[in-house]
Amino acid sequence: MYACLWTADLNSSSVTRTLFAVRGGHFSKPAAFAPLTLRMLLRAGFTLLGERPNDEIAFGLIGKPWQPAYEVRRFEAPAFVPFDEPGYAKIVWNFRVQPDGGGSALSTQTRVRCTDRASLVKFRLYWMFTGPFSGYIRRQMLRSIGDCAVRS
Repeated sequence: MYACLWTADLNSSSVTRTLFAVRGGHFSKPAAFAPLTLRMLLRAGFTLLGERPNDEIAFGLIGKPWQPAYEVRRFEAPAFVPFDEPGYAKIVWNFRVQPDGGGSALSTQTRVRCTDRASLVKFRLYWMFTGPFSGYIRRQMLRSIGDCAVRS
């Protein structure tokens, strides 16, 4: 299953593709309909923060997701933790594979830390509207990775 984390099309659901297209900004409309892998996310502004092969991958993003154009700040992994410039959200997103009986269980988690109070208020308003859609997208991504693992 771990190999599928890197190769599965995370954009295989028509609903996911539509949600990315509606969101625009960070993912352009044509790109929203193209295959999407974790490697492509690295090109879109995510940074690999760490990897334990066959166990877990963690990505980071520094940005302003509440803005229509979704401003993303490029950085190297060691700069993530100390980054504290006001006006940003620091986002960590992981995928984890754990043994589960005779197979594996895959999970994902997203954590957000805003660098100041104003950013926290903006992020909370943004998340109030986008949170349910983001959860749906992540469940679809887990399904796509699981489907890849079954085919492998």
